[in-house]
Amino acid sequence: MNDLWPSAIRVVESRTTANDPMVFRRYRTEILRFFQHRKEFIDEEYYQDSFRIRVKRLAPTWQALNVSGARRTFGAEIAGILAEDSG
Repeated sequence: MNDLWPSAIRVVESRTTANDPMVFRRYRTEILRFFQHRKEFIDEEYYQDSFRIRVKRLAPTWQALNVSGARRTFGAEIAGILAEDSG
């Protein structure tokens, strides 16, 4: 089960501060949901209708904190979702 909870969480935790624990918690939650979707624990409808919308809203904050690329695959997913809006 360790592969489902990536080491990216430790990276994010080390980059955030006590001043923004909610940002860390939200980022951690979305990383977990992303990997749960990849392992097919979360269905495609939830992924499209909820997850992607939240990522569009929260990604600018994660980028400002320089945590959005803590895990390469998650960073690529964020970039792809954001590119949809700019294209």
